[in-house]
Amino acid sequence: MVCVALLSAAQVSKEGAPVTWNLPPQQGIPVFKEPLTELDIPALMQEDNQTIGLKTQPYRFASAQAVEFSTAHNGHWRNLANGDRVWVLGMQCSNALALSVEFSHFNIPPGATVYLYNEDRTDFAGPFTNRQSRIGATTGTVPIKGNVLFIEYFEPFSQRGKGELVVSSVSRSYRSVSIIPVLPGNDCVNTAGLTQNEWSDAVMMILTDNGQRAVTGTLVNNTKYDGTPLVISALQGVIGDPSALVFVHGVRGGCPGNQICWDRFVSGAEVLHEHGNSGLVLLRMKDSPGAYWNTYVAGWNVNDPGLGWYTSIQHAYASQQTVARSFIEPAKGEWSVFRTWERDQWNIGNTFSGSLGSPLFSASGEMIGALVGGLNTCTQSTGDHFGSFASAWSGFKRFLDPVSTNDPMLAGVYPAFNLNPEAASPYEDLSVFPNPATNELRIQNV
Repeated sequence: MVCVALLSAAQVSKEGAPVTWNLPPQQGIPVFKEPLTELDIPALMQEDNQTIGLKTQPYRFASAQAVEFSTAHNGHWRNLANGDRVWVLGMQCSNALALSVEFSHFNIPPGATVYLYNEDRTDFAGPFTNRQSRIGATTGTVPIKGNVLFIEYFEPFSQRGKGELVVSSVSRSYRSVSIIPVLPGNDCVNTAGLTQNEWSDAVMMILTDNGQRAVTGTLVNNTKYDGTPLVISALQGVIGDPSALVFVHGVRGGCPGNQICWDRFVSGAEVLHEHGNSGLVLLRMKDSPGAYWNTYVAGWNVNDPGLGWYTSIQHAYASQQTVARSFIEPAKGEWSVFRTWERDQWNIGNTFSGSLGSPLFSASGEMIGALVGGLNTCTQSTGDHFGSFASAWSGFKRFLDPVSTNDPMLAGVYPAFNLNPEAASPYEDLSVFPNPATNELRIQNV
């Protein structure tokens, strides 16, 4: 039997399976689970109670622990009959709901793969391949559900000794991200109408601060219409090394066990421009979303957008998208040190913790700002503040208008191709496992 899978994407999804899942039981790898410090959940919750209503901060759902686990000194190696080899590292935090990691070294040679998965194999991420290899930069991952996490590295014989993984941080989730929590003042959470426009396909969750916190960001179009993966969010949401940011697209319900899906993500970004007067930041993701992710790049408007419904879409509480809408035109203003669009109240829904960075769309779907703060609740109208896209335009223009059209408005689009126009050919870097084969051959482009 011959099974062929060609994966040309530079982003990470759930594809294939770790090598050890296909080994016969007698070739299984015994793995010692590195113990992680148990979470002091009451103390963490008490800390959160002081800031849970502040939209100026990302939503915290996990606590990071510094570690140093590596392919050189931890885990277990197994040599396969054909000369390939596999390394597996286990780790466990007894009361964590999920675990994610950051790698300080993430050197994956051509043909090698990395997977992350839980103990019962109900949740996994991968494959990470040579295209996600990061030399000298931190690499983040999404949370894997459960209190046990395995990292598996497959290294073909031709690349023996050329790869290196070092885990520098583990984030232990103490809040569930599978459901939106019931908290005082958030009983007006609204998800209706998200499928009625394309703008929601541009909105992503961003994991920040060693994977401990979540904010919202938006993919935006540029005048080349080339799908460059540009993201606008709130400046105060970028905590720590931008190369460790994780951009999660299509976070949604309906996965096995009534869980939230985190199966499409891109790790790493660079900061193109920080605009202090608006509180906004423009990022370029290191890789591009997959062609089959149905990703939209939103339009934008520098001018006053006029009358009509205004919409904000966010990943509140590090969960699936919610929406807020108002028919009243926002007012220009200033809040703290920022030039803003002011939204006193919403007709439908609201913004919440984790909404930081969420876009404000005009009635015709152009982005005009992003949330930088506010105290609005479902029962109290005290104002939400959106950093003004127009005030940030002077710093954003050379990236969003690279062909110098000087047009004040640009429409959004669904790119009809993989978002990275410089992506390598889908027929490069083919690896074969097992090699040699007996009755089964799997070919995978990594």
